[in-house]
Amino acid sequence: MCEIVGIPSFAFAIASILAGLFAGLIALIENWAGRIIAMRLRSIERDRKTMLDASRKPGLAKPSPLISSSEIVAADFRDWNRGRRSALRLQAAILGKFHDKSRSIIGLTPRKISSDDGLLQTALIERSFAEMTQSVKQEALDNSIAKRRSKVLVAALLCLAAVFGILAALPC
Repeated sequence: MCEIVGIPSFAFAIASILAGLFAGLIALIENWAGRIIAMRLRSIERDRKTMLDASRKPGLAKPSPLISSSEIVAADFRDWNRGRRSALRLQAAILGKFHDKSRSIIGLTPRKISSDDGLLQTALIERSFAEMTQSVKQEALDNSIAKRRSKVLVAALLCLAAVFGILAALPC
């Protein structure tokens, strides 16, 4: 068994493989986080358009067929039901509907929308979705700062893997 500075060469080979795997895992997580943020931004925009269309229609307001998927994505993945309920509550609040405490959240009572209500609802919808978009964009900015740090870490791990690989390949 070949040893370098008292450490067996196969230990350097194992360390090289582990460093490469950690670097790949960090890069994969960064890619995944970026995709989730992009998906949330698209979802917020789609929900905004759907709710604005619903608020502009005269007559009886109906809940959007889309259950605020941006809120569901933002909710804790382990508790999807809680996210669904909060999305319905948000949707109900924006559309001016009220939840009857004796019934489930699905049983929202629709009401007639006047033209003044429509303008107010449009303003409320625009403001709430602008706030949501701003918070997701701030998260994206924080994520980009973290990405820069993780790129340095990935580069360091890959250099370490290369050094360990070279040390493992040295002849005895």
